[in-house]
Amino acid sequence: MGLLSSIHLATKERHQALHEQPFIKKYQDNTITLLEHYRHLSQLLPIYEALEKKLHDGGFEPRIPVGVNELLSRSLKIKNDLSCMLPYLNIVDKEIVSSATQRYVKKIEAMKVSDEKSIEIFAHFLVRVLGDMFGGQKIKESVLKLYKRSEVELTSLYPGISFYTFNPNTFKDFTHWLNELKLAEKEKFTLINCMNDGLSRHAPIFEELERANTSKTPSLYSFFNANKGIILGVSAVLAGGVLCTNHYKRG
Repeated sequence: MGLLSSIHLATKERHQALHEQPFIKKYQDNTITLLEHYRHLSQLLPIYEALEKKLHDGGFEPRIPVGVNELLSRSLKIKNDLSCMLPYLNIVDKEIVSSATQRYVKKIEAMKVSDEKSIEIFAHFLVRVLGDMFGGQKIKESVLKLYKRSEVELTSLYPGISFYTFNPNTFKDFTHWLNELKLAEKEKFTLINCMNDGLSRHAPIFEELERANTSKTPSLYSFFNANKGIILGVSAVLAGGVLCTNHYKRG
């Protein structure tokens, strides 16, 4: 059994729990709004930036193949997509990062890059990138419908779905590399446990987003920690959604 299939089987329960989140169901039902999508993407920019800092560390192992280097700069694509939506939103609260996101970022920042395989960091990276490559393709379809409903003008410079778009060979090359990756049983065990932890840490993020969007109060500060470190500049408010599907069984 390839590593990808092992990951699918061992994380299936947590994936399903995320599918059942009311906020994620809005993508499935094509009822997500532009503001909700913007806020959703906004949560993952600091997560990806924290991961990318670790991945670019010279001591990080296993090294991501050069042929799929685009996976090491996901935050730039997030920023591009939010820039596409920005002219259509005039709400101050759109630029707030939830307390659950902050806790997750701090968790990643505390992870150590070692001379041996940095399995914990690698696991949280896989949670994100596999979710984007698989479930993200379903979100991509929903987002395109959202843009049409919202009359968002898309251009070649700002296509609005950069985050969910990959080079043609990236999927094949990365999954092949992942299935060929040699991990000791202890490393594989740690990888699976850390991936399940990463999936669990996304649940409160979705819950906070849903509470914010269904609240009758005018401000998100009721739900998000309102200290200065949370409020981001426009250039820093960008991030992508996770919808991990059972497509993990490929491999």
